Amino acid sequence: MRSAQRHSLRIYSSPPMDIVTPKLDHVVIDTRNRIDEAVRTYLSLGFQLTDRGRHTLGSVNHLAIFETDYMEFLGFDDTAGALRADILRVPVGLNGLVFATDKPEVLFGDLRERGLAVEQPIAFSRPVALADRIEDAKFRVVRLGAEAVSFGRVYFCHHLTPKLVWRPEWGRHPNGALALAQVTIAAQDPASASIIFERVFGPNSVRQAPAGVRRLAAGAVQVDLMVPEMLVARFGN
Repeated sequence: MRSAQRHSLRIYSSPPMDIVTPKLDHVVIDTRNRIDEAVRTYLSLGFQLTDRGRHTLGSVNHLAIFETDYMEFLGFDDTAGALRADILRVPVGLNGLVFATDKPEVLFGDLRERGLAVEQPIAFSRPVALADRIEDAKFRVVRLGAEAVSFGRVYFCHHLTPKLVWRPEWGRHPNGALALAQVTIAAQDPASASIIFERVFGPNSVRQAPAGVRRLAAGAVQVDLMVPEMLVARFGN
């Protein structure tokens, strides 16, 4: 059940391992209308966050940029539009896994041909204020259908303007963080929950780890699925 699932992540303070496919592009931490509180919390933890971005989709965000990936804090403020339906269906918190792609249309066609529930690619942007100008960061994303994923949102992102996301001045964190290291998903049945990864990335993409953990190597990031009791024992309530 979705209400019984929790997520956590770890962050390296040393360089990640070699990148392999599939590659995790970023994770999404959904704050709803508490984005100011989330910003204060993560600043206090020693992360540098980008200025507030405003998507053409209506949401707002801040990013913690690392060397090859990032954390996105997504929410809404008084100037934002209506709440996005794709976000409202999932619990608040870490609820989005975003994988990298550079061919969203080809990916969409391939996933659809293989019988996966997948949504048409969509394009959106957000203005980015640089020292001497404002430019639009542009993206195309392919989302797996809600019925395909039991633990949150999974989608793919193509960065049309990566230099407006990964900028050296935004990746210097006082706490020394360099990259995402691990994402943990709590599910009552990790084997069943991990099937979506096998369907998307192939039957050998997920392996059995000790204690019933199912593990996906997503580039430099380890994605683990485990029962809720194990997550609590490892990370606390």
